[in-house]
Amino acid sequence: MMKSTSFLVLRVSSMWVVLALIVMPGCARRKAMDAGDENFLAKGQVTFEQSCASCHGSDARGVGPASHLLAVPASDLTQLSEKYSGRFPVDELYSMIEGNEKVGAHGTREMPVWGNIWSEKDGRPVRREMVERRINELIEYLRSIQTE
Repeated sequence: MMKSTSFLVLRVSSMWVVLALIVMPGCARRKAMDAGDENFLAKGQVTFEQSCASCHGSDARGVGPASHLLAVPASDLTQLSEKYSGRFPVDELYSMIEGNEKVGAHGTREMPVWGNIWSEKDGRPVRREMVERRINELIEYLRSIQTE
């Protein structure tokens, strides 16, 4: 009787761990977005300028110096809320930037998988929390430049 009870407890505990691992990425996104760092938007803007402006343009309207090289035009990132009927698409953006979601508008994924690129610096791994924070800073910057 003792063995089966212990096995049941272990099994239920394992299920909770798996559930936590599934739910936690979304929680990490929300936590980072709520961070009280006054430089959050400024850091997001720097990331945008370094990583996105070449295709999306410095004004994020989809016309950057490298945009003519793309098979499918770069998106106007100032119109995301309008495209999503007034809702800013945080989860969708996170997945696209991180690289977990196929980007249909880009056809064969011309957009870099930034989650992988930012996971290393100088050949060394970067903590996952730092990659998540960088993605969230970028997302919050994009939220701040939405046009009405």
